[in-house]
Amino acid sequence: MLDQEGPTVSLAGTKATNEHWRAAVIACGCYCVLVICLIPFAGYQMAAGPQIAGIYGAAIFFADMCTFVLLVAQFRASGAVWLCALSCGYLYSGLMALLHIATFPGALLPNVPLLGAAQTVAWLYLSWNVGFVAFLFVAVLLPRQTVTPASTASVTRVLWWSTAAVIALVATLFFVSAADIVIVPELVKDNQFTAFGILANASRSLLAVIALGVLLLRRRDSSIIDVWLSLTLVAAAAGPILTDLGAGRYTFGWYAGRASFVFASFTLLLALLAQFTRLQQALAGTVTRLQTQAQSLHAEIERREVVEHKLVYAQRMEAIGQLAGGIAHDFNNLLAVIGNNVQLIKLRLPPVGEGEQVTSIARAVAAGVKLTRQLLSFSGARSGSGGSSGPRTRRPKSSSLSSRLTSCPALVKRARNARSKSPSAMIS
Repeated sequence: MLDQEGPTVSLAGTKATNEHWRAAVIACGCYCVLVICLIPFAGYQMAAGPQIAGIYGAAIFFADMCTFVLLVAQFRASGAVWLCALSCGYLYSGLMALLHIATFPGALLPNVPLLGAAQTVAWLYLSWNVGFVAFLFVAVLLPRQTVTPASTASVTRVLWWSTAAVIALVATLFFVSAADIVIVPELVKDNQFTAFGILANASRSLLAVIALGVLLLRRRDSSIIDVWLSLTLVAAAAGPILTDLGAGRYTFGWYAGRASFVFASFTLLLALLAQFTRLQQALAGTVTRLQTQAQSLHAEIERREVVEHKLVYAQRMEAIGQLAGGIAHDFNNLLAVIGNNVQLIKLRLPPVGEGEQVTSIARAVAAGVKLTRQLLSFSGARSGSGGSSGPRTRRPKSSSLSSRLTSCPALVKRARNARSKSPSAMIS
């Protein structure tokens, strides 16, 4: 079955809708109307221009070989057999176009062909057109199934064998036509088509019409390529009609028939090139989006790295602050003991007998208290800046130890008097 969803990567894998077929029917109808309008002028004799065969053949060679390459790419992707048959048809048509240039009198050399005999160009042209339509007919008959090939090597073998078979067929047709066997009837005589030539040329139109009918009957399981093939088959069927109505070379019908064949060759190529252009634009858009996302991702990574560095720094400073706070509290306790003992020593010494050692100790204790206060302030600031939801470190509050010990002398004096009056003191 053909794909109906997802991006249109392959025309062969995209199912044709009713809108596609409606547009194809309109295009085919307009082409048929144009052909009908040209029929009254088909027999008008125009100036001989054998060089047009070279231009005509070169244009078809270019179009068919490009179409062959694009179809081979789609065959590699899908593995569908009908795509292989279709690509072989365009390869066959491109090679036959080169033989047509080499065998048409006056295309490369004045009034004589480069290769072949008198009837070679007529038989090769008939084989070219009928063979091309036959390849299209085979491609239309084959089922529209996408089969993934077993391996790339198997696809390559199929392509090599198909290409070799087409080249061998073209070479065989050339040598048989160039032999100019007597029993082979004439198709063209004095630039006029014989009755057998007209009948043989009409067979191409009949085969193209049959292939078009089969394609329309199977349109429910058709792809976008089938839609474009319908227009190709219409152009391939209209060309022989105009050529036969011209009844000879260098008539208006003869020129119009070749123009119709050129149109048939370029139809599918234009569709494939349009699809290739859309894919290139989609790819360019995807690359642009990926670049933008990569830049955004890079900026986000850099932003997260900066945030992580700040977080690590904040956690480190918070740990340092907690450590400093713990040390400050312990040190403060030690200073409190030392300060209290200094005050007690001062109380025991007479006012005039305070030693310098006690004063030095008091100054050292004051400096230690100041340092402890700074450590506690640092500890509190670090805890507040860290963003922690836990209990915050208390900030130290200044207090005068001497003011708190004002009542200590009276208390000590009463304690000493009480001790001297106690029985135990009297016994001692």
